[in-house]
Amino acid sequence: MYIAVEGCGHGELDGIYAGIQHVEKARSIKVDLLIICGDFQATRNPDDLQCMAVPPKYYTMGTFYKYYSGELRAPVLTLVVGGNHEASNYMQALAHGGWLAPNIYFVGYASVLRFGSLRIGALSGIYNGHDYLKGHHERPPYDRSTMRSAYHVRNVDTYRLKQLTPDMDIFISHDWPRGVYHHGDVNQLLSKKPFFREEVESNKLGSRPAEELLHRLQPRFWFSAHLHVKFSALVEHGRQVGDPPPAAAGPDAAAPPATGGGRTTRFLALDKCLPRRRYMQILELGDGAPELSYDLEWLTVLRLTDHLTSVSSGTQYMPGPGCGQRFDFRPSAEELAETRAIWGEQLRVPADFAVTAPPYDGRSDIRAGRQPAAATDPQTSRFCRRLRVRDPMEMLCGSAPPPVAGPMPPPPADPAQADITLDGDLTLDPDGPAADPAEIGIDDDDVGEDDMFVIDRKGTSTPRAPPADFLSLNPARGRPAVPISFPEIAGKVTATPAKDSPDLMPAKDSPDLTPAKDSPAVTPAKKFKRRNQAIYGADADG
Repeated sequence: MYIAVEGCGHGELDGIYAGIQHVEKARSIKVDLLIICGDFQATRNPDDLQCMAVPPKYYTMGTFYKYYSGELRAPVLTLVVGGNHEASNYMQALAHGGWLAPNIYFVGYASVLRFGSLRIGALSGIYNGHDYLKGHHERPPYDRSTMRSAYHVRNVDTYRLKQLTPDMDIFISHDWPRGVYHHGDVNQLLSKKPFFREEVESNKLGSRPAEELLHRLQPRFWFSAHLHVKFSALVEHGRQVGDPPPAAAGPDAAAPPATGGGRTTRFLALDKCLPRRRYMQILELGDGAPELSYDLEWLTVLRLTDHLTSVSSGTQYMPGPGCGQRFDFRPSAEELAETRAIWGEQLRVPADFAVTAPPYDGRSDIRAGRQPAAATDPQTSRFCRRLRVRDPMEMLCGSAPPPVAGPMPPPPADPAQADITLDGDLTLDPDGPAADPAEIGIDDDDVGEDDMFVIDRKGTSTPRAPPADFLSLNPARGRPAVPISFPEIAGKVTATPAKDSPDLMPAKDSPDLTPAKDSPAVTPAKKFKRRNQAIYGADADG
């Protein structure tokens, strides 16, 4: 199967789909799955736009509303992870995942899914230590603070992912795992993003929970976005504690924990969809029927930990050794069988998308929207009733039943006995969460890089000597890498209505999709803003 991976979406659906169709035609292949690593911006109407954490000057509807309304249909099954520029009201209603539009599936706060023979895990949002131990308490209409904290990762989601068997093929996140840059060409990264140097040298760039999941789950591939740069690394999980970290890691950086087995993870981060950016990569992975299905082990973990679901803004500890209650929720064979009996034999994700808000009419003033009230989504309601778990949005609206299992664990007498990622550090950013140093703004990067737009079929590259099959299109078969380079595509697309064709075709007047050399479409370099010179400056926002 051919899997396309894209970095930040930023509403550029037409350009992304056009890029895929371009490479399909050029190489006579058919992409089976598209993965978008966050900042998808599923704005259905101007009301959703008011729930997205971007300055008003960047308000734009994009074209997602056309896919939502049925005017257009996604030409390839699309899997979306949440980022920090999203219509949070829509995504919060799909806490356990669901269809944003026909053929476009959101993974929820965290999830594990099956696609053919591939097992795919995902974690939405970005890490912020100020909010990590809280429940998902935000609800629309948001204030300035909750509009941002709504997309912050919570400990309950990473705790659930830690219960899984480490046989993941792919893991998707918006945020990078902390420290992953020490496993790739960090000098090349800093040559492109020099303002990351302080955070890289102090090992504070990236997500601490994602780092833990990387070493716990050890997926074959890990895809991320967020930092608006293409970067690849090869993480060797067989390193022993005490091995010196790479020289570029700095004196305070710790070596990755020993996780044994000699397994490796190929990490790849990609840019956002703009001309002359490296924002997409296509690999051949897996086999089997190209269908999206639930993962039985993940459903079982959700069911067993439903009592840990919280919508409180207070601190919520996850159970650990010495807490006086169960803390190991790795499912037994009997618990897996019980979930199968509750859910049924059919694990395929149902095509039960429903329009729940009026789509944009294409004419109204997009700045005239108002934040809507909190509302549940029928997809989540059906999922929760079937699995016998609670819907977080129903809990926020006061209509959810009590949990079936036990109470939330009490605060630990010894923090070392709880599942706490913060290392006891709850330092707040002095400017508050509204000025979160972990944020990457829509315009917060230098756009004058010389990278050409590239779609290629190679695996992630690495500055060190990789295994012989590392650069191959299909690592299992050891086929040689064949880079596929194309000129700019974004912004040169005409959309065909769904009734006639589900595809998006390049405009007839630009068959080569190459702008003129003096084209004003090339964005001039922008000065990086002072507030983002310490992307993860506060320890709590590591």
